[in-house]
Amino acid sequence: MKLSENAVLIIEEEDVSGMYCYRDRDGTDFIDGFKFELHLQDIVIKPGSIAAVQFPEELYNQPEDIKQAVYTAIKELEQEKG
Repeated sequence: MKLSENAVLIIEEEDVSGMYCYRDRDGTDFIDGFKFELHLQDIVIKPGSIAAVQFPEELYNQPEDIKQAVYTAIKELEQEKG
């Protein structure tokens, strides 16, 4: 996962695998798993810091759980920092 210079949060396949692992192994929901990944990678989200999110191509045909969790977590984090 990385935040590009033009404010695009790029989520990679490994990040999604990690969120599934946290859920399946530890019972951590996707939102908390995403927040944990952000923390691990030292990505700070504050209001206006993300203009768009780019997901791995493999995720486009999958259930919306991960994508929805990412957007929800971003919104929550922006409100905490705002």
